[in-house]
Amino acid sequence: MSLVRDAWSIARTYWSSEEKWLAWDLLFGIVALNLGTVCISVEINAWNRRFYNALQAFDLGEIFRQLGLFLILGSLGIALSVCAFYLQQMLQIRWRWWLTRRYLGAWLANRAYYQLQLKNGVDNPDQRIAEDINQFTNYVLTLSLGVLTSLVTLVLFSVFCGISLGRRIFPSLDGV
Repeated sequence: MSLVRDAWSIARTYWSSEEKWLAWDLLFGIVALNLGTVCISVEINAWNRRFYNALQAFDLGEIFRQLGLFLILGSLGIALSVCAFYLQQMLQIRWRWWLTRRYLGAWLANRAYYQLQLKNGVDNPDQRIAEDINQFTNYVLTLSLGVLTSLVTLVLFSVFCGISLGRRIFPSLDGV
């Protein structure tokens, strides 16, 4: 728990900084695009059933209609994923830039670099700061967005499977 608390204390400074509005806008855009990608995955799952039912029934017209629908769903899913990845990279770069500027500024202030070199003899602390910030922002964004996407996927697929199972058990629900 202390690791999460420490990570939040570092991250909180950026999310409440002068760049907070752009950061929050990017984050909401990423989340919205990830939600769209999950919805596309749910729709592709439903498409699977329709496509294989058409194959089983040898309905050539429906097979080609479903292939066209898959092309649209696949293209939309790819476009959403690429846009989400781009926004995530943009957010990570901006966050890294802000944290690097802040920590290097603190390191250079009051000749802290000189005192650090006398005490520990650490080589290239500026590079270590930049690398640690890179790893921190990458891990925090990847992990938090991965958890969020997984939870949304679990909920949407559970609802979808629950509705599908309900329709099989109670065929009168088909019109609902």
